[in-house]
Amino acid sequence: MIGKKKIAARVIVSLLGVAIVGASILLFLNQVAETPDGLPQYDQMLGYRTGQIANLPIPQNAEIIEEISVAAKRAVYQIVGMSPEDNPDNAYLQAVRESGWQLQETLAAHCYIFVKDSEQVQITILSDQLQIELITDSIQSFLETMSLDEKLGQLLLVGFVGTEVTSELQTLLQELQVGGVILFGRNIVSAEQLQTLTQAITTLAPKLTPFISIDEEGGRVSRLPNDVQASPSAATIASSGNPQFAYETAYELGLKLRALGVTMNHAPVLDIFSNPANTVIGDRAFGSDAQVVSEFGVATMQGLMAAKVIPTVKHFPGHGDTATDSHFGLPIVTKELAELENFELVPFQAAINAKSEVVMVSHILLEQIDTDVPATLSKTIITDMLRTKLGFTGIVMTDDMQMGAITEYFSVAQASVQSIQAGTDVLLIGNDVTIIQEVHQALKTAVAESQISEARIDESVYRILHLKQKYNLLEFADGK
Repeated sequence: MIGKKKIAARVIVSLLGVAIVGASILLFLNQVAETPDGLPQYDQMLGYRTGQIANLPIPQNAEIIEEISVAAKRAVYQIVGMSPEDNPDNAYLQAVRESGWQLQETLAAHCYIFVKDSEQVQITILSDQLQIELITDSIQSFLETMSLDEKLGQLLLVGFVGTEVTSELQTLLQELQVGGVILFGRNIVSAEQLQTLTQAITTLAPKLTPFISIDEEGGRVSRLPNDVQASPSAATIASSGNPQFAYETAYELGLKLRALGVTMNHAPVLDIFSNPANTVIGDRAFGSDAQVVSEFGVATMQGLMAAKVIPTVKHFPGHGDTATDSHFGLPIVTKELAELENFELVPFQAAINAKSEVVMVSHILLEQIDTDVPATLSKTIITDMLRTKLGFTGIVMTDDMQMGAITEYFSVAQASVQSIQAGTDVLLIGNDVTIIQEVHQALKTAVAESQISEARIDESVYRILHLKQKYNLLEFADGK
């Protein structure tokens, strides 16, 4: 399994001895440990030993193992003199702190992450022993084994035609190794058919399981088959006045999606419906009040996450005050930054504060922010505004790059390169394997010509793999 944290070596410090264990490493306990100052009586009683390797190499970072195990031994000496009502964890943790390690995170009861310089350890305190595990970043290690073609494939989330596996779908999954797919109504007939299709998509991917995504906002934007009950629209949910209802509705939807094999939902809509002439948003929004949209949007996002479906909040930086449908033309927003911060950006900031994982950027021209290109191609909006100013660290995804707001002014390949340069992680391309291949090649050429550095590609792929690992989407591919 590719995981964020991988055990490089483990130390078990028990009340009766110390052993360092790892892959085919044997330790002989044949050297008496130094007695901690002030507690000589416990050395003989406990019979502590330190480990020495015989005829085998010392494992990497063994000095860290020894450093912490020595600290742990000091803690055990302290615990021996404790009364039963005292908490042994405190003595262990204090001893590790005294050796220069800082507590970074409490994972669960008796389980802690400590950090020192660039090293991390996970310490688990059991009733009779202390487990110390060196942590390495296995996502980074795996990333370093990927070819450039494989990395570029992960940046693509694509659509296809058909309700079953076709040669087009095989090309996307096996040759381009795309990072995800999006399902439209044209791909879905029934619940049984959808389950079969999503299982086939997962099986066809040779190395990394793709995101399987859908636009299931509820109401008039629903891709679910007729034999699966859809959710009400955002406006209907908000009319309840109860954000808990939004959470529960999203959670139930998430369970349905996950059962059908769908792992990502392009919802909720965080646009504020503030322009009556706006026909593209309407009841897809939770309302015309920034606070209402924030509360119901975040509740919906959290409900999906609780059901283990990845939510995509959209359409940053806000599509609610536009009169043009970006499917057909380029919407223009004339507001200045201060106005956006006080209105359109409020729900997105709330979602980011609530740990949103994917933000979809729309093809909107913010005339007062970047006069040259739509938000999806703008470094000023994606990197400076979304990442730096709002503090978003997750995946930035484009709206469909084949929408009229893009294709009236750019080729899809040209716009895709510019979008990655601006800070996008995932390019959504809804159709046409030929265009998708052109985008892949354009990105590869851009790297070869130093228009995009491979390090920049790696940043995005790392975020993608990290999110897949979080939602257990890497395990499937590992077993192939």
